[in-house]
Amino acid sequence: KNPTRPYEVIADLQARNAGAASMRRQAAKIGADAVIVSFLGGYYNTHSEWADAKNFTNDTYSRVTGTAIRYK
Repeated sequence: KNPTRPYEVIADLQARNAGAASMRRQAAKIGADAVIVSFLGGYYNTHSEWADAKNFTNDTYSRVTGTAIRYK
């Protein structure tokens, strides 16, 4: 759920094969009050820039990004 109070962004974080708890720990280490977490992922193909379900190498990737915030 989105923050309802005014805030400032203090850092953008990212990790692979991690979860929301990992993002919270990283954000807390730099003094954030909260972190907005997004999970990204999908198919990839090492021979082209884009891949879809018909053109992939049976590999997927997952990445977690977080925006560390501090309430004003």
